[in-house]
Amino acid sequence: MIVVHHPDGKSTDHSGDASGAIDEVFATTTPTWVDCTALTAEELNALASRLSLHPLAVEDVAQGNQRPRVARYEDHTFVILHELPTKESDADPKSLTPYGGRGADIYAFFGPKFFVTIHKDRSIMTEAAIARWKASRDMQKRGRLLQLYLVIDSVIDEYVESLDGINDQVADLEDIVISSAEQNGNAPRKSRRTRIERVGMVRHLLGLRRSLLDMRRSVSHTRDTVNVLLRQVESLSDEDRQTGEASQRECFAYYQDAYDHAMRIVDSLDTYRDLLSGVLDAHLAVTSNRLNEVVKVLTSVSIILMSLGLVTGLYGMNFVYMPELHWKYGYGYAIGLMALVTITQWLYFRRKRWI
Repeated sequence: MIVVHHPDGKSTDHSGDASGAIDEVFATTTPTWVDCTALTAEELNALASRLSLHPLAVEDVAQGNQRPRVARYEDHTFVILHELPTKESDADPKSLTPYGGRGADIYAFFGPKFFVTIHKDRSIMTEAAIARWKASRDMQKRGRLLQLYLVIDSVIDEYVESLDGINDQVADLEDIVISSAEQNGNAPRKSRRTRIERVGMVRHLLGLRRSLLDMRRSVSHTRDTVNVLLRQVESLSDEDRQTGEASQRECFAYYQDAYDHAMRIVDSLDTYRDLLSGVLDAHLAVTSNRLNEVVKVLTSVSIILMSLGLVTGLYGMNFVYMPELHWKYGYGYAIGLMALVTITQWLYFRRKRWI
């Protein structure tokens, strides 16, 4: 699908006719936005031929799965962005990898007279950027660099919003570990449901860590992309500004803001990753401490049983001359002695808090 968007809100569908879409773009003096979804090979080649797009950039679009980056060619610039994958409406809000996988790859081309975005599937971030562009007369007058900024800003804003969800999940995991540590003394008597929940917590934690790594990789590349565009903005010539591009100061301010947001996201993801590592270490420490408690109880019980075994073993020896062997109350005496040893050791272990 190839749609040409105009500032007045009008949109023209040129699906199957890439040349017609570009003819419409070149025929108008007002800024336009060409948005392409699920292009066929023929449509992509026609678009590339009409706009004289670089073969390497066209090859990247056709292959897909590219990292965010920017490439500047002789008469146009090529930019790749990643948006967050959308979650299904019925997905578990605490799924193992809430932000894992890959979202839509957004490919943007802009030159002196055109701005084109391409994505294989529906791109919610591109739709949001187009809506913002149509709603702002000021943005429409500032040229293609500001159109690209809107796409970048929409993608980055989605990552910023996701940080709140990640923060909540990290806080939930910390609460589970803290609760588990506070109830450590009653751990052996905890319900089966709680134990299962703890195992699920570890799987969730590891899945979230993997998601954070995926997100950081994507955001760090996006940050580098914005940094390259910042240098490109600084090199704007007077001729560029006379052809409708926003002033260098205006463009720089917008892209600097996007760069700052990307830096904040990277720093936040690093912080959350460290927090998750701390949560995992705390969980392992609680588990180890729980194991130590169990071992102490078993050791105490073993010592009591060994003491009883000593008494029974002593009177089980087959010697003829033993003081209590033919005593009328010998059996009761042995039982009483074992009871005394058991109670004494039990009180001692309780005092030491081993039981």
